[in-house]
Amino acid sequence: FTPRPLIDCMVALVKPQPGEVVQDPALGTGGFLIAADRYIKQQTDDLFTLTERQQEFQRNEAFVGMELVLDAHRLALMNAMLHGIVGRLTLGDALSPDGAALPRADVVLTNPPFGTK
Repeated sequence: FTPRPLIDCMVALVKPQPGEVVQDPALGTGGFLIAADRYIKQQTDDLFTLTERQQEFQRNEAFVGMELVLDAHRLALMNAMLHGIVGRLTLGDALSPDGAALPRADVVLTNPPFGTK
Protein backbone atom coordinates (compact mmCIF):
# COMPACT_ATOMS: atom_id res chain seq x y z
CA PHE A 1 0.00 0.00 0.00
CA THR A 2 1.15 3.52 -0.79
CA PRO A 3 2.47 5.57 2.15
CA ARG A 4 0.19 8.50 3.05
CA PRO A 5 2.94 11.16 2.69
CA LEU A 6 3.52 10.00 -0.91
CA ILE A 7 -0.23 10.06 -1.61
CA ASP A 8 -0.55 13.57 -0.18
CA CYS A 9 2.46 14.77 -2.19
CA MET A 10 1.09 13.35 -5.45
CA VAL A 11 -2.35 14.87 -4.84
CA ALA A 12 -0.80 18.26 -4.05
CA LEU A 13 1.22 18.12 -7.28
CA VAL A 14 -1.71 17.03 -9.47
CA LYS A 15 -4.16 19.48 -7.82
CA PRO A 16 -7.51 17.84 -8.63
CA GLN A 17 -10.27 20.38 -9.14
CA PRO A 18 -13.99 20.36 -8.40
CA GLY A 19 -15.92 18.93 -11.34
CA GLU A 20 -13.14 16.58 -12.39
CA VAL A 21 -13.54 12.81 -12.38
CA VAL A 22 -10.68 11.32 -10.34
CA GLN A 23 -9.86 7.67 -11.00
CA ASP A 24 -7.65 5.08 -9.29
CA PRO A 25 -7.53 1.84 -11.31
CA ALA A 26 -5.44 0.17 -8.58
CA LEU A 27 -7.68 1.36 -5.76
CA GLY A 28 -6.37 -0.56 -2.78
CA THR A 29 -8.03 0.90 0.31
CA GLY A 30 -8.92 4.14 -1.50
CA GLY A 31 -6.16 6.37 -0.15
CA PHE A 32 -5.71 8.40 -3.34
CA LEU A 33 -9.44 9.11 -3.68
CA ILE A 34 -9.78 10.03 -0.01
CA ALA A 35 -6.80 12.39 -0.27
CA ALA A 36 -8.16 13.95 -3.48
CA ASP A 37 -11.53 14.48 -1.79
CA ARG A 38 -9.82 16.09 1.21
CA TYR A 39 -7.76 18.34 -1.11
CA ILE A 40 -10.85 19.51 -3.00
CA LYS A 41 -12.75 20.12 0.23
CA GLN A 42 -9.86 22.24 1.55
CA GLN A 43 -9.96 24.34 -1.65
CA THR A 44 -13.74 24.84 -1.51
CA ASP A 45 -14.46 25.43 2.19
CA ASP A 46 -15.74 21.87 2.59
CA LEU A 47 -17.64 22.20 -0.73
CA PHE A 48 -19.52 25.26 0.61
CA THR A 49 -18.35 27.51 -2.25
CA LEU A 50 -19.78 25.11 -4.86
CA THR A 51 -23.30 25.13 -6.24
CA GLU A 52 -25.71 22.45 -5.05
CA ARG A 53 -25.26 20.51 -8.29
CA GLN A 54 -21.46 20.71 -8.01
CA GLN A 55 -21.64 19.49 -4.41
CA GLU A 56 -23.79 16.55 -5.49
CA PHE A 57 -21.29 15.70 -8.24
CA GLN A 58 -18.39 15.82 -5.78
CA ARG A 59 -20.12 13.53 -3.31
CA ASN A 60 -21.62 11.02 -5.75
CA GLU A 61 -19.84 11.03 -9.12
CA ALA A 62 -16.34 12.51 -8.86
CA PHE A 63 -14.49 9.41 -7.67
CA VAL A 64 -14.01 6.15 -9.56
CA GLY A 65 -11.82 3.17 -8.75
CA MET A 66 -11.26 -0.52 -9.33
CA GLU A 67 -9.63 -3.03 -7.02
CA LEU A 68 -8.66 -6.63 -7.73
CA VAL A 69 -8.41 -7.96 -4.16
CA LEU A 70 -11.74 -8.56 -2.40
CA ASP A 71 -10.58 -7.64 1.11
CA ALA A 72 -8.91 -4.41 -0.08
CA HIS A 73 -12.06 -3.57 -2.04
CA ARG A 74 -14.15 -3.95 1.12
CA LEU A 75 -11.77 -1.65 2.98
CA ALA A 76 -12.00 0.92 0.18
CA LEU A 77 -15.80 0.86 0.33
CA MET A 78 -15.72 1.31 4.10
CA ASN A 79 -13.12 4.09 3.86
CA ALA A 80 -15.19 5.92 1.23
CA MET A 81 -18.34 5.60 3.31
CA LEU A 82 -16.57 6.98 6.39
CA HIS A 83 -15.45 10.00 4.34
CA GLY A 84 -18.85 10.66 2.76
CA ILE A 85 -17.86 9.52 -0.72
CA VAL A 86 -20.34 7.63 -2.87
CA GLY A 87 -18.24 6.79 -5.90
CA ARG A 88 -18.11 4.01 -8.41
CA LEU A 89 -15.68 1.70 -6.60
CA THR A 90 -15.81 -1.67 -8.31
CA LEU A 91 -14.21 -5.05 -7.81
CA GLY A 92 -12.29 -6.18 -10.88
CA ASP A 93 -9.02 -6.32 -12.75
CA ALA A 94 -8.19 -2.99 -14.42
CA LEU A 95 -5.84 -4.84 -16.80
CA SER A 96 -8.71 -6.96 -18.13
CA PRO A 97 -11.86 -6.01 -20.03
CA ASP A 98 -13.21 -4.88 -16.62
CA GLY A 99 -10.85 -1.94 -16.83
CA ALA A 100 -12.18 -0.94 -20.23
CA ALA A 101 -15.55 -0.38 -18.54
CA LEU A 102 -14.11 2.32 -16.27
CA PRO A 103 -15.46 5.74 -17.27
CA ARG A 104 -13.18 8.39 -18.72
CA ALA A 105 -11.33 10.39 -16.10
CA ASP A 106 -9.89 13.87 -15.93
CA VAL A 107 -7.29 12.84 -13.35
CA VAL A 108 -5.71 9.46 -12.65
CA LEU A 109 -4.03 9.08 -9.27
CA THR A 110 -2.63 5.64 -8.70
CA ASN A 111 0.33 3.58 -7.61
CA PRO A 112 -0.13 0.23 -9.32
CA PRO A 113 1.20 -2.89 -7.67
CA PHE A 114 4.40 -4.30 -9.05
CA GLY A 115 3.61 -7.98 -8.73
CA THR A 116 4.57 -10.94 -10.86
CA LYS A 117 1.46 -10.89 -13.09
